Amino acid sequence: MLAADLRLEAPTPIPARYFDEARKRGLRSAQVLSFPTAIFSGELSQLAALNAVTSSYPLRGHLRVADAPFGAPRTTSRVPGHGEVWIDARIIAQLKLELGTTLRIGTATFRVTEVLDYRPDQGTGFVNLAPAALLNYDDIASTQLVQEGSRATYAALFAGSPAAVADFREF
Repeated sequence: MLAADLRLEAPTPIPARYFDEARKRGLRSAQVLSFPTAIFSGELSQLAALNAVTSSYPLRGHLRVADAPFGAPRTTSRVPGHGEVWIDARIIAQLKLELGTTLRIGTATFRVTEVLDYRPDQGTGFVNLAPAALLNYDDIASTQLVQEGSRATYAALFAGSPAAVADFREF
């Protein structure tokens, strides 16, 4: 349920000192930024739980994607590339989309490249009641959606040996 061994969440970015300390202790890390937003396809819109992840996500478990809505899922070890979005089949149905089409999220445009079937940390917050959209963490700035007062949740994920994780908890 965490996509990691340890998850820290905050309404503001997690300070770099946590990632520096984790690296010193031999832990792997990833970042997730989640918030509710509307996504648009032409005149149609849909509320979505937007999740932006770094390339090391997830640290535990696997993402599952499909080539078609409600198609046979397969695991993947990658995350969306720059300019790509992976979306839940419910969004595809609501917005009448096909893979390869584009969506507008905030001020940026993204190409739909995968149907998102499963995230190992889905359902960890209220925002995840809406169908999900997954972006590359580095693409968030281009959307211009994260501003003062945004309902964003920042998460830092950490994974490693049980002893190193237990030691890091005391940091």
